[in-house]
Amino acid sequence: MSAARVARVAVPVQLAAAGVVVAATFLPWAHSGRRPIDVYEGGALADRLDLISAPWMLRLAVALPLVLAVSAVLRWVGRGGAAAAVALVAGWYVVAIAAVATWRLDPSVRGGGALVALTGATFLVGAVVVELVFGRQAVRAGGRDPRRG
Repeated sequence: MSAARVARVAVPVQLAAAGVVVAATFLPWAHSGRRPIDVYEGGALADRLDLISAPWMLRLAVALPLVLAVSAVLRWVGRGGAAAAVALVAGWYVVAIAAVATWRLDPSVRGGGALVALTGATFLVGAVVVELVFGRQAVRAGGRDPRRG
């Protein structure tokens, strides 16, 4: 498979992984009694109860669907490099908060949303890296830049 084709195949994987990440933010990341808490409520709760020293990190999750939508729009208008950069930053952010939530929360209160988000974000970051590496190889080989649409 050519480098350009590999880079083009990575794009649908990125879009699907971004969809999984956005959907996972609405899944329960923790439970308080019988009440599920998604990442948005978790950020507000951590801020209100002063549970973490940097609650702004969880507050950024509110913008996550918008940031990933911006990445998709950038790709649609032919700005693949910018779309990949935005998706990469968003993916690493989700990997960080989901990894902390997955490994630091007590299993008795942990929900599945963080693990789903971690999985989706890992695929997102991996697909972006594959696109960037193989896209660059395709351009060096004299081919068309697959990130340009």
